[in-house]
Amino acid sequence: MLTNLSLQLVDNGVLMIRMAEVLQQAVKDLADRPHVEKPRQLILRVILTPEVNQAADGTFYNYPKVDYEISTKLPSIIGSTTHGRLEDLETNPKLLINSDLPGVEPGQTTIFEEESGNA
Repeated sequence: MLTNLSLQLVDNGVLMIRMAEVLQQAVKDLADRPHVEKPRQLILRVILTPEVNQAADGTFYNYPKVDYEISTKLPSIIGSTTHGRLEDLETNPKLLINSDLPGVEPGQTTIFEEESGNA
């Protein structure tokens, strides 16, 4: 059955389902990170591309393609800085981090390690 184009009918309704999912992701981000003041953006691009075909009798038929893209722009997630130290530069370079104290130089130890002698 031919029917007039509407967003609800594009891709048998999948477009609207995907938009609802993306919208929910943005709402969750707002709830998870209310202190991040940057806007959350949902962008729907509907692309209509003409496709003209000529029949054997010379008649032209226009069968446009309807495509869509849904994209989001959410604020970046910025984590804490982890400091590392490079070792074995000549043979097998490795980047070492202190997993117990990710914000400090890897050679530092905790007071608990110093007390137990595990430093």
